[in-house]
Amino acid sequence: MKIRVLSFLAFAAALPAAPATAFQMGDATQTLCADGTNALCSTQPTDMNGHPPSIGYDPNTSEGGPQSFNQTFVDYFGWQAFVALNWPVDADGRPSTGRTIVTDTTSPRVWTTFKTKDDVFGTEKSALSGTDCATKKGSLKLFRTSKFGLSDFTEAFTPYPLIDRQGNFVLYDVRLNDTEVKYLLSNNLTTKAGQQAFGKAYDFPGGSGTQVGSIEIKSSWRIMTDKDDRSRYYTSPATIVVPAKYSETDQPMCIEAVVGLVGMHIMQKFSNPSLFSNFWSWSTFEHALNAPLADGAPVSPVNPRSTVTSLAPPACNRSPDPGDTTSYSFYNQACQSGTQNCPVNQPPKLQGSQTVYKWSASQPYASAYLTAGANGKYGTQVARCFALYPSALMVSKTFQAQLANSPWSNYMLVGAQWAANTTTETGPFQKLSPFAAPLYLANTTSETYLQTGSLTDPNKGSGSCITCHNLGTDTANNPSNFSFLPGDAQ
Repeated sequence: MKIRVLSFLAFAAALPAAPATAFQMGDATQTLCADGTNALCSTQPTDMNGHPPSIGYDPNTSEGGPQSFNQTFVDYFGWQAFVALNWPVDADGRPSTGRTIVTDTTSPRVWTTFKTKDDVFGTEKSALSGTDCATKKGSLKLFRTSKFGLSDFTEAFTPYPLIDRQGNFVLYDVRLNDTEVKYLLSNNLTTKAGQQAFGKAYDFPGGSGTQVGSIEIKSSWRIMTDKDDRSRYYTSPATIVVPAKYSETDQPMCIEAVVGLVGMHIMQKFSNPSLFSNFWSWSTFEHALNAPLADGAPVSPVNPRSTVTSLAPPACNRSPDPGDTTSYSFYNQACQSGTQNCPVNQPPKLQGSQTVYKWSASQPYASAYLTAGANGKYGTQVARCFALYPSALMVSKTFQAQLANSPWSNYMLVGAQWAANTTTETGPFQKLSPFAAPLYLANTTSETYLQTGSLTDPNKGSGSCITCHNLGTDTANNPSNFSFLPGDAQ
């Protein structure tokens, strides 16, 4: 029997509810708010102090109680951060005290006050060259870019874009909070010359007490059309910049659109337990209607080392399910090529002698790259290769209940990853530095083609956030503490 994305929530409903009272563990609690209360709030969680795990720890993605540091604490930390970062702000840019994430679904969010990577590293000017977009104010400014670079429109470690069911490219936005920006500026790390002169190891500040640590946010957006139900998404007006190089007409484009949030990846540095702190926490969220599960999709393996003997990823295929009538953003059951079902997680092909993907002059903007099927043309066919693990399902259920009657109830935690590097790991895990729980974690909107990527050779593209970002360097080729952003300095 096939499992639908929407069935994640139904399955979660059968799981036990979170504790009604807070179990304080430094600043990590199993409550809706990081202050230990069971109400949605704008308080950003800062740390995961408390009972350190034993050396040679066994990561676990099952539901966990308060006995020790476990997956459930990391999942609550991620959800608390997601709510706080998406809290509406007042005119002064501070979290609103009179409106909440549920009652206000249109105002700018806390994360929109953060600097973009283009603000910090000075890459925006070249992207705006030749357009009238530079003078437009008051909307989210999205560039035709990848997660890592302003001049590309590709996903991490690939040269490929993602196309939604309406035939439009997915757009990406990257932000840094003030803590991280201050560290970069105070150490002169926003320029290539400054990085070459730095001469020290990067160590972004971790959160502790009331001090929020370094945060990076990478979000994915769909262009909303008349065929989409906007009430189910957090939406924002956006200015989309298309430099001449990426336009079919060879003329720059400046597009005004409404975009809907389909993915958000939150990297956050904390301080305790120190065994884990250098590796950040990695929480990735998606809209529940993004894509279906692959056939027989397993939960990512974790590390009771006595039972995990292979790092081999699943095949990750998807057969049409006549009983699934869900209108997914990145999967269409009608897509067939001849007598065969369209393959999933395959990138669009460039046309002729093209070396870059180009936008059409009007919607659908990715019309030249749609998959030609027996019954029409389709966007990228996406399947989720790993099922959500029990703790993520349980914690999402708790928060979604409080977010009911708002677009935010349609978002789910795909997973929260954490890691330590110890000398006790054996067998194939010795090749992983650091070793993460869960082993595989990817966002289908920003790592579509890497979900089952190599864990032992991340240079080929890894299906693990931490393993991939462990390769991060600046422009001087210095390791940059799991952040790729210093590599954008000029």
